[in-house]
Amino acid sequence: MMDFQTRLYELDEINSYLYDIGFTKLSVYSSYEKAIAENNQTEIFLYECSF
Repeated sequence: MMDFQTRLYELDEINSYLYDIGFTKLSVYSSYEKAIAENNQTEIFLYECSF
C-alpha cells in the first residue's frame, strides 16, 4: 500500500487571488478546530474569507 499526498497550493499562494476577487479578510487554518496554519507541513489549508 502506498501513502502519498498531493499538494495543490502552498501556504499563502492563493491569497492574492482571493483579495483580487474582493475578499478583505482571510484566515487560514490547518484544521477544523481553527488552528492557525503556520507552514506547508500541514495536511490541509482551510480558508475563512469575508468581505
